[in-house]
Amino acid sequence: MARRRKKYDTKYGNAPAGQVWLFDLSLNNRNVTSGTKLKFKGERGEFSFIKYVERDEGKDWIDVFDKNGQFRALYADRLKTVKNKTKREKGQ
Repeated sequence: MARRRKKYDTKYGNAPAGQVWLFDLSLNNRNVTSGTKLKFKGERGEFSFIKYVERDEGKDWIDVFDKNGQFRALYADRLKTVKNKTKREKGQ
């Protein structure tokens, strides 16, 4: 018989103690949701937003995918811009 799957609050599991995961928030006065394109200082290219991680006793970071689908975690203080969606990206 197969093992039962654990039930989580989100599709990424539950946040560990001392962390808060945010999936929809405002960064640089722009609304950010899953898939929003971000740029970071010192990094080439654009990254797709996954989640924002707030820690109780340290730096916050942003989990993203790069253009090749590689997972990255970058510090939030390195955020440079939040890209606007163009008409083509909106599907119009």
